[in-house]
Amino acid sequence: MDERKVKAVRSWPVPTTIKGLQRFLGFANFYCRFIKNFSSIASPLTSLLNGGPHSTLPFVVEVDASKVGVPTPRMIFSFATEINVFPRGLCLLQMWSVHYTCSFQSSVLFGMAVDRYFAICMPLRYNVVMSYNNCRIASLVIIIRNFIIITAMVALVGTLTFCSSNVLYHTHCEHQLVVTLACGDTTFMTYRVKHTISPDLRIFISLLYLLLPGLCNPLIYGIRTKEIKVHLAKLLKCGRVDPL
Repeated sequence: MDERKVKAVRSWPVPTTIKGLQRFLGFANFYCRFIKNFSSIASPLTSLLNGGPHSTLPFVVEVDASKVGVPTPRMIFSFATEINVFPRGLCLLQMWSVHYTCSFQSSVLFGMAVDRYFAICMPLRYNVVMSYNNCRIASLVIIIRNFIIITAMVALVGTLTFCSSNVLYHTHCEHQLVVTLACGDTTFMTYRVKHTISPDLRIFISLLYLLLPGLCNPLIYGIRTKEIKVHLAKLLKCGRVDPL
């Protein structure tokens, strides 16, 4: 390794602007192959170029809240009034809302992966690639794509007829459960493997799918955020009595 270049890095003036920081990271990236855990060491600097870590955290919170909020009102109403009659149109609307909000979970995770990739691997091009206009276009494409797929799926369910039982043993209108009650051949719309578990356990697992991510995501993304850790430490310290 050229000692003159190493000396140049050590004597580099402290960057005070975004352009200065970009020039320094561009120069330091030449040595990333020689420095162990270079991306972790440089992450505090790269985070200054993209507005801090986990900039998509509000979208994760919104998706988790929507997934829980869509089926909950009707569920509480049924428990409180014991009125379990579900009109066909309302059932399809709830099914569409649940699956549409759930479809954004993978979309947000994909967006977070792309954001971290450019922030770590291409920090100098981050502001260009992840600009506001590019993010707005990508978000619009994802919204339209999810809308078309979920609407087509629910529209196919709406064309089915039910000639025997129309009783759903579930807390909300689940797509696969509704399809299994339909008449005729629905093989092309089914994807669930036959199982021997009890209906109550199946409902419990289905509810975990909706609730568990909303419980885990604050721990996964929140605890690692510096601002949240600082406020949490202050909150816990206020309730502690220091020994004499």
